[in-house]
Amino acid sequence: MSKIIIPALLLVLLANGLEGSITFVEPADGGVTVWWTDPPEDTVEYLIMWHRKDVGRIDGYEFLDRSERSYFVEGLLDCSVYTFTLVGFDWSYQQTTYGSSEYRTGNCETDYQETDGLE
Repeated sequence: MSKIIIPALLLVLLANGLEGSITFVEPADGGVTVWWTDPPEDTVEYLIMWHRKDVGRIDGYEFLDRSERSYFVEGLLDCSVYTFTLVGFDWSYQQTTYGSSEYRTGNCETDYQETDGLE
């Protein structure tokens, strides 16, 4: 069931546009940490989702308590661009997209390859 609901939710959120932005995405040991500020409206809980750019599925999501202001994401692929989207739910579970931010993970290989024995 969640395989259908979460992608459908993402499509609705992207179609409605964004009303804010995630404050900061920073590398951390084994992953990244995503930070955000207090929401402009009363929020019961958050949903944070992340997916790779140009990939049509969500790589991960987590529901968070309304007091949270950051979340640590681990297990991201090297040298990939991820989009993080933060959604807030009010007491009636109306959703508001509070922000979205892209981040490129590290460990990218260079195009230069050293060759041995060629002159």
